[in-house]
Amino acid sequence: MVARGSPTSNNTVDVNTKIINQSANNRIDTTQGIDFTKKLIATGLTNAIDVMMAPSNNTIANIVHNTLHNSNKS
Repeated sequence: MVARGSPTSNNTVDVNTKIINQSANNRIDTTQGIDFTKKLIATGLTNAIDVMMAPSNNTIANIVHNTLHNSNKS
């Protein structure tokens, strides 16, 4: 997975994972490895959502952006 951005953003994403350590006879990986993987997944999801929600010439993105923007006014 390639991720960009910061894994310490304010967007909370819960990810349940089971990381298998392939070099250790299928033992479960360390907590540090699992936490790092969760941060990468959260960063990737955040970036994907940001791209989809960015105002652009894309009609769907504009509709979603305008709907969310207008709903925040009420």
